[in-house]
Amino acid sequence: MLIIPSSLARQGFEDYSSGKLSLFLFVGALAIGGQPSSAQTQKFFCSMSREGGPATFVVTELAGNVELIRWQDDSFPPPHTPQQRCVIVSQRFQRFYSNGTLKFIKAAILRGEPILCVATFKGGPCLKDGVLVTFKRGTNPEIILEQIKDNARLASGKPVLLSGDSEISKVNGEFYLDVNSLLGGVNPSNSSSSSSPFDQNSDIWDQ
Repeated sequence: MLIIPSSLARQGFEDYSSGKLSLFLFVGALAIGGQPSSAQTQKFFCSMSREGGPATFVVTELAGNVELIRWQDDSFPPPHTPQQRCVIVSQRFQRFYSNGTLKFIKAAILRGEPILCVATFKGGPCLKDGVLVTFKRGTNPEIILEQIKDNARLASGKPVLLSGDSEISKVNGEFYLDVNSLLGGVNPSNSSSSSSPFDQNSDIWDQ
């Protein structure tokens, strides 16, 4: 499950550095919103969450529509609404998926800012214009990756692995989350609204 939003080429929203955006990372809740008509396996889109409000969903092979990010912070002035951020970030995930580059999510530091970005192979660099999420300084993106992986396994009924086979790999001191392995392992029998959202309480913004 994924996460998380921004750009190496200053794509996305302007003036986000002056505000804060709280998000919930959530794995296991089925969407009540409509799925795009041209749905593909593991397609990302913005819809309404079961609890109300915009959320980024992914269409998984086994569980169908799974809520990934719930957008709740409405402290930004128009036009930077939760709905707009949801649409833009969901489109960003979908773009990388559609062009075949959304293989790994990498935890990295860009210009002093912690980020999650797209990498096409384990050990590879962040793609140009491939930033998914930029966190406030002091946030550890490696911990975010671990928390996403752990929540995905708990939602799928799988044990959290402390060693051995894992969706997260460390290469030359950098951490990578295997997107295909993660999204393909959600068990629909355990995907329900009874799962509690994980409150990351991380402040993120786009640059």
